[in-house]
Amino acid sequence: NVYYMFKDIEFINTYGESRADQLNYSRPMARQDVTEFKNGLAVASDSEIKLFTSTGRVTMTRGSEYSNPKLAASPSSLLVYDQGNKDFAIYNSFTELYREKLEYPISSADMADTGAYAIVTRSQKYTSVVRVYTNKNVLDMEYSKNDHVIAAALSEDARHLAVLSMSVSGGESLVSVTVVDVKRGKVRAELTLRDVMPYTCDFLSDGRIAVLCADHVAAYDLDLSMKGRYDYP
Repeated sequence: NVYYMFKDIEFINTYGESRADQLNYSRPMARQDVTEFKNGLAVASDSEIKLFTSTGRVTMTRGSEYSNPKLAASPSSLLVYDQGNKDFAIYNSFTELYREKLEYPISSADMADTGAYAIVTRSQKYTSVVRVYTNKNVLDMEYSKNDHVIAAALSEDARHLAVLSMSVSGGESLVSVTVVDVKRGKVRAELTLRDVMPYTCDFLSDGRIAVLCADHVAAYDLDLSMKGRYDYP
């Protein structure tokens, strides 16, 4: 993962105080992933999954057959998925709680502070499908579209889903940012961006949505009104 720390970016200070947040996106060829989990670290490789406390003590070691493992975490649970393949699993600090094999490959995923999580895959009918599960591992809703979903993020309370996607129309690349009300299963807002190269999106601690592009990062509210932008020098 590549971590983008927002505490030093000017627009965050200008448009509202926010704790240091992170955006992450995965390198497709990576064979190992690391994330913070319960004040320690979770490490997943193509051979094992390990959980470490802040003092370096190992609390769990599990064998892994994931060829390209990726991680997402909440304060209480850990999502491990095999990017480009169909499997994912949920863990707590000591053991595996849930496992599922999807019909189609997983491209990315995210986990809310509540333990709810979103899995990006596809279907026979749609190019991209975002499956949102509750913290009880029950499928809550699906959001589908015939665009390529680059990233999907859940708000801390799991009430909203942000989806960053790309399509081509008339030879022009179009980037869409969509906010979905998870409980209602309906789109709340959608924004089309032109002439940008998108990388990822995530929710900031104050509830705004950060969209990271090749030449800038911007913050939006839930109705996708821009609340700040920082252009890279």
